Amino acid sequence: YMKNRTVSKEQWKWFAGFLICFFVVMLALYFRMSSVRSSALESDFKRKPQPVNVLIPVVTDAWRTANFLARVQGGQTIQLRTDVGGWVEEKRVEIGSSVDIDDTLLVLKDERKKFALLEAKSRLNSARADLKELKRLYNKNISLVQRGIVAKDTLESLDNQIAAKAAEVNALDASYQRSNWDFEHLIIKSPIKGKIIDVIPDIGQEVMANEIVINLVNSSRKKVVAGVDANWARTLRKDTEVKLSNFINNKMETSAAVIGQMSYQWEQLGPVGHIWTPEMRPECAVSNGFAVTMNTAATPTFSGWVCWEEL
Repeated sequence: YMKNRTVSKEQWKWFAGFLICFFVVMLALYFRMSSVRSSALESDFKRKPQPVNVLIPVVTDAWRTANFLARVQGGQTIQLRTDVGGWVEEKRVEIGSSVDIDDTLLVLKDERKKFALLEAKSRLNSARADLKELKRLYNKNISLVQRGIVAKDTLESLDNQIAAKAAEVNALDASYQRSNWDFEHLIIKSPIKGKIIDVIPDIGQEVMANEIVINLVNSSRKKVVAGVDANWARTLRKDTEVKLSNFINNKMETSAAVIGQMSYQWEQLGPVGHIWTPEMRPECAVSNGFAVTMNTAATPTFSGWVCWEEL
């Protein structure tokens, strides 16, 4: 019994020593890992300095803006008519397109005018050839008449034929020029520099002579007029910049102008103001009669507004 008890005490001593050694080793590993991690963090911090955000105060004026519905007023408006009839083969422009003088707008097609031109040209060339041959014969017979080989009446007959054929050539040339004019005017061109307001016919549609096909406006002089409350007309100042915007062909188009004139008058419902602007910059695609939104800085709300700007 005593022997067994002695063995049991020795086992407990060994077990306690093993636990002490285990905790010592784990504690040493912990301190080692902590030291390595601290060194790595310190080294990484030294390599990558942290950015610093610096804010500075900025003092500015705050303005209240106002939007007005305005309307574009252009210069000369033209209803373009066809010179000849035909079927629309091509549309080179659409609403809002900018055009210069002699730009092609529409192309018409009419096979009858094409064939008439070819026929007139052929008849004219044939008549010219006949006239040339008659003149050759006339010149040839002059010497024969002088030698008495050919009668003088033959020469006079040739002279009459030349006169008649020359008249025919002139008539055929006039017919050819008319047919050529008809054919050339199947192409409809712009008489002015401006903007397209409306293109009436569709491709394949027949149009008659003297029919309105395109509306366009001279855009060299264009301004915007807005009807506003009379108080706004008194508040706004001349030369104040305004921004103009409008959707056309599913695209936002913007432009800028300055207020050129303010006025107000009494009507049945009270005073009504008007804002007039001179020419826009850059030139806006919208044309005479189109509505646009006019945005302008109206009145300052207060001064000394402080905001923070980050460097």
